[in-house]
Amino acid sequence: ILILLGADAVFCTGAATVGKGVPPIHHRRLLDNIFTTKASLETAVEAYNVDVDSAEATYGPIVDWDVSGITDMSYLFSNLENFDADISSWETSGVTNMYQMFRGASAFNQP
Repeated sequence: ILILLGADAVFCTGAATVGKGVPPIHHRRLLDNIFTTKASLETAVEAYNVDVDSAEATYGPIVDWDVSGITDMSYLFSNLENFDADISSWETSGVTNMYQMFRGASAFNQP
């Protein structure tokens, strides 16, 4: 179990607290694909558009990104002409703004 408290995290295994502060590397990997701000998601999307392998090494596969905390995806893929990744598993029920999200993303052709 991993509990986030602002910039810190409390790690628990069962009922025992293991530590507080910066998570160990094997726990941090789980956090790399959780996006809580539009800016952080935009950074990851731009990185993915430039170099898929490098972005996946940093953020994990795009299909696994947790975007459930994002409410504004306006212009997210705007003008990314070659972007065509599978984002069908993204939880977007909380998104309230998708204005021009795929504007100019002419290659995007996912179901």
